[in-house]
Amino acid sequence: MLLRTRISKAKKMSTTIDDFSVFRFGTEGIGAWITSTTPDEIISAINESHLKNIDRHFLNQLLALGHEAPVSEGFFKYYWCEMPKNHPYAIEKLKCEKFDFSSIELTIGNSCDSIKSKEHLAFGLCRLYTDGLMWWGNIRSAYRELRGLSYTQIASKFEEKMINHKPSESHLNIERIPKDDRHLISEIACKTIANEEEFREKFRKLLEERKTKKGPQNAELDFFFGENEDDIEQVIKKFSDSRSKAIKNTKFYLSMANALDCYVATSMRTRADFRNTATQCELIFENYENIKKLNLKYFDPTLSAANGHEDKGLIECLMVKCAKVLIYFSGEKDSFGKDAEAAMALSLGKPVLFICSNEEREKIHRDVHPLSRLIQFSTGTPVGAIICNATEAPSIIERLFTNKMEYKLTNNKNHIKIIEQKTSSVVRLQTHDRMLFESFWNHYHNKT
Repeated sequence: MLLRTRISKAKKMSTTIDDFSVFRFGTEGIGAWITSTTPDEIISAINESHLKNIDRHFLNQLLALGHEAPVSEGFFKYYWCEMPKNHPYAIEKLKCEKFDFSSIELTIGNSCDSIKSKEHLAFGLCRLYTDGLMWWGNIRSAYRELRGLSYTQIASKFEEKMINHKPSESHLNIERIPKDDRHLISEIACKTIANEEEFREKFRKLLEERKTKKGPQNAELDFFFGENEDDIEQVIKKFSDSRSKAIKNTKFYLSMANALDCYVATSMRTRADFRNTATQCELIFENYENIKKLNLKYFDPTLSAANGHEDKGLIECLMVKCAKVLIYFSGEKDSFGKDAEAAMALSLGKPVLFICSNEEREKIHRDVHPLSRLIQFSTGTPVGAIICNATEAPSIIERLFTNKMEYKLTNNKNHIKIIEQKTSSVVRLQTHDRMLFESFWNHYHNKT
């Protein structure tokens, strides 16, 4: 009987060590608190927490036995005793490998004074690890900074990280341009139609050849006139009307840059590209009811033009810098322009959505494309794009602007990661490579 009890206890301890391996990473301290070398007293206390609850003083004793620094009353309350009203993601939807948090009765407005089960302990750790990966890129650094703060200090720190969006109807309205005319605001259109006489002369001949079916297929002819158009004067008029509206729109965009919610990054080379981008913007921002209610201010590249490519580059860099979220329309091919814009946004630590037209492009961006994950330059935090399809995109955008993103903490032999639940996209990670981890953080903020 005694032997059976010992075997059962050993099995429980082994199971607990295995379950909590999701919180293990290759450094001392919090990342090595529960391992095969952890004192038995710590594992026993965790296993018996449903019988003998763990308050802050008891937790600090267990942390000390595991060679980790203690936590403040505010830290303990924030991560284990109370669900904060405001946070940048949906805490109640948080998931973690090997743990089911559904039994935890922690809700907004309710509080407790102790950890009541090993699932409850794991929930607090999962929250800490998620916060640490999301905004520090380094769980150890997040713990060191947060563990001594008051509840109010911690709560304020995360409230500042929320997307602050308040729907407003009070702004200048963007001039609408017919979808089938939006290709006429492109730089190629501006350069080609700038000299109207040359334009008339060149395309009069090409149109005549097309009518008699003597001329070869011509990409420029298709771009400006499509298959059935043949009225040169009408094209010039449409160009003039579209461009004047697009220039005016750019002034409107610049005037509200500090309130811009979304920037749309794409590459448009054909009439169809302009039309498809316009349609996608309309579907996301104007046809999806929950997004429409948010009244998001977004930069639509099919409605904006500039006086030359130099100004266009400055405008787009400003829009990326100011926008809260970047939306990247992935086409059949990548382009330097939109990749550079996505890279800028990721390097600024902004949420970036890659909207893909098919599963192959999703796989490329999720598993292969190097620009899908970069480093936030100011903090060193690895930042990953959210890879989705057009159907998933509206709900992701809604969650971002209502601070209701849903994440899952995972851990494998190479990395500990934060996964966006709906799309399985890796949005944050920390390496288990000890040499890389220590070198990265020892040198990243070194200014010498």
